Amino acid sequence: YPFLPQYDWTYALLVPFWIFGLWLARRRRELRPAAGLVVGLSLVFALLAGPVSRYRFGFTPCLILLAGAGAQDLYERTRKARKFYWTTAGWTVMNLALWLGSDTARGSALRLKYFLFG
Repeated sequence: YPFLPQYDWTYALLVPFWIFGLWLARRRRELRPAAGLVVGLSLVFALLAGPVSRYRFGFTPCLILLAGAGAQDLYERTRKARKFYWTTAGWTVMNLALWLGSDTARGSALRLKYFLFG
């Protein structure tokens, strides 16, 4: 996804947080409806819509809710060691580098794909 020509910062920067939010929904009942909607619609759209990202807009509020819950829990777990700040800064810098070098990164990813899958 980050190698598509129209890189979506808002989506890419929140990915680790909403994935952790999905994991967190196992313990927190209030997150389960949002997690169920995200997982269910992701499966439907992956099977029926292909790689078109516009279908994700319908459940974006659920992604933001899960990302907020995931970020809050990660912050509470790591704030004493300041790992949260360093990790999120590193993630942001990596995304910035991908955005700035998107042509090179996309070309490299396509060459790797061709090499691996012919």
